[in-house]
Amino acid sequence: MRLSINKLIAITLLSLSALTVGTAAPTCAGIPYPSYTYNIWGEAVPAPQAYVPLRVLDLNSVGAGALKDPQDIVVGSDRTIYVLDTGNSRILCLTEDGSLVRVISEFDNSGSADRFRNPRGLFVTDEGEIYVADTGNARLVILDRHGNLLRIYGPPSPKTEGILPANFQYRPIKVVVNPLGQIYVVSLDAYDGLLEFDQKGNFQGFVGAPKVTPSVAEIFWRRLFTKEQREQSALILPVEYVTLDIDHEGFMMAATASEIKRLNPGGSDVLVRNGFFDPIGDFVVSSVSREQGIVTLTAGGTTWVDIAAREVGIYSALSSHGRVFTYDSNGNLLYTFGTIGDSIGAFRDPVAIDSLGNDILVLDRRSSKLTLFGPTEYQRAIHAAIELYEMGEYELSADAWETVLRFNVNYDQAYSGIGRSLLRQARYVEAMANFRLGYNRKDYSYAYSKYRADTITDHFSVIMTGFVLLVIATWLAKRYHGGTLIRRWLLDPLRRSASAQRATLWLRRGEGRTARAVREVLAWAAQTYACVSYALYVIFHPMDGFWDLKHEKRGNASGATVILALVVATYIYLRQYSGFLFTYHDVSRLNLGVEIMSVLVPFGLWVVVNWALTTLTDGKGTLKDVYVTTAYALTPVILLCLPATFLSNYMTLQEGTYYHIMIVGSLIWSIILLFFGMMNVHEYSGVKTLLTGAVTVVGIGTFLFIALTLFSVCGEMVGLLSGIYREITFRL
Repeated sequence: MRLSINKLIAITLLSLSALTVGTAAPTCAGIPYPSYTYNIWGEAVPAPQAYVPLRVLDLNSVGAGALKDPQDIVVGSDRTIYVLDTGNSRILCLTEDGSLVRVISEFDNSGSADRFRNPRGLFVTDEGEIYVADTGNARLVILDRHGNLLRIYGPPSPKTEGILPANFQYRPIKVVVNPLGQIYVVSLDAYDGLLEFDQKGNFQGFVGAPKVTPSVAEIFWRRLFTKEQREQSALILPVEYVTLDIDHEGFMMAATASEIKRLNPGGSDVLVRNGFFDPIGDFVVSSVSREQGIVTLTAGGTTWVDIAAREVGIYSALSSHGRVFTYDSNGNLLYTFGTIGDSIGAFRDPVAIDSLGNDILVLDRRSSKLTLFGPTEYQRAIHAAIELYEMGEYELSADAWETVLRFNVNYDQAYSGIGRSLLRQARYVEAMANFRLGYNRKDYSYAYSKYRADTITDHFSVIMTGFVLLVIATWLAKRYHGGTLIRRWLLDPLRRSASAQRATLWLRRGEGRTARAVREVLAWAAQTYACVSYALYVIFHPMDGFWDLKHEKRGNASGATVILALVVATYIYLRQYSGFLFTYHDVSRLNLGVEIMSVLVPFGLWVVVNWALTTLTDGKGTLKDVYVTTAYALTPVILLCLPATFLSNYMTLQEGTYYHIMIVGSLIWSIILLFFGMMNVHEYSGVKTLLTGAVTVVGIGTFLFIALTLFSVCGEMVGLLSGIYREITFRL
């Protein structure tokens, strides 16, 4: 019965969204913050508002006097709002419209009045039990919904020595209780993870300890330190948790200042991070090259202060700079809202967040105000789509995502959502198209594997018939000398034709300038073809092959140039036509000139620097020899990358290993050939060849550094001269 009600609610939300989408998107008038998501390139993409401020409740005016340093809010299952007034050591209980119900400032403890001391955290169970992290008294206080004391759990007392760190001080600041009654506590300055207690308050140990992740520089310098220096240096400590909540499945949503985790009862992080980027809030794209598929991120200043677990795996995280980031169960950023400021919908010092149904409450510590945010139709459509999918209503979920796209055509998650719904309906081709629009390679690969299996099954008889006919034709051609038959039936009659005989006679005996030019071109083409063909021998017999290239003149500059041109064409083909699953750059923005130079510049630098270096180290190879040898060594790139690129359009991600093996294998093969080629052309030993190769690479790096420095200096000089010119012009 509950499932039917949920379906009815979701379908109603979807219907409301569909009715309003034809009129206008959610209004943004008077809202002090922008709304956006991030695309696959790390760029902030504007989006409609998901939440708008409905009202701001001044907690100082609810009838309980002025608040002092409020730290936490919790919404109970009966929609009662609990506000923790830390500075006044009390709890305010409010109705959802902001009316004061009661104030819990003291409670009866064995016949005497007891009070909190600077409590920092609250949690309310579905049964209405109130768990208070009484920080100043180093204890947990459990009350009923009316404020009557149920029990008190003091500091942890482990059964085994050594579990608690030396000089450990128990100062609980956050507390949650899972459906099994296990209690998890965040203690201030506790670096070993969350403290776990059983239902009776017995300490069970630490769970979910954050890992210590020192930087490479820290590791390097600490290895160079003396023992005394290491003792005096700052300890590399793991970060501590700042907040946590319990989600709909009983897992803990915990956050450090910079990272969000989903912890199972064993303390392992099971948070799914399948979005374009990890759930880290705002970030800065320090470098992005859409042509090369490289996106480099740096920290964007997001510091988490609280987290609220919501329905069907959705969670909202509050940052110290006033932004609320909401993610789905796969780690996709759904929407953002909020900012720092003094206007409605902005905060001075946000410290806590919780959900009131589909509304969001944010507590501002400095102003002692509680802001209620209400969802727009855009947000309702997003949540309806996710909930319908979780309930198995895949067609309705796809319709809801279509509604989202009417609000925001750049919403990548909507395409993925539609694709998942179509995938569940076995509409693989349509699902693949949507996954491609949403840059969802994982689900695209799965949909393609299903589509490919169905296609093979449906056309198995045709495929097998064609294969058998091909085998028979190959056997007949071999058995009856198919090449001879083709020459006899097709080529010989053409050669015996009057036109062919006249053309042949003209080419052989013609004395005109044109005939001689044609003969020279044909001779050059034949020689070049022979030289290029010899590359197939060189790659399998490098010692003999490279010797013959230099001493027997089996290769020349023309053949090397043709091979180099084929390598450039292969690279462009690889970049442009690799399968979607293996293309991580923006194909529409590829620059043909840049792609060509990305091959020719390294090639040219290697040839010139290697030749210049080896002339100083008794190398026997000329500049032409180095050029020809290097070009021939790149032949495996052509032979392996071309089929790899073609096959990548028919592979899944699981089969991508073969694609990468072919690409990487071609490079390794070329490097090995280049080693043997340089050893032959310069008549070096193996060790000397390795040393000169390494020095050549260093020389290339030095050349690039000098070139970039010179370019930078020239730019500064041009800027200086243009500034002087403008100054003189203005003064005259």
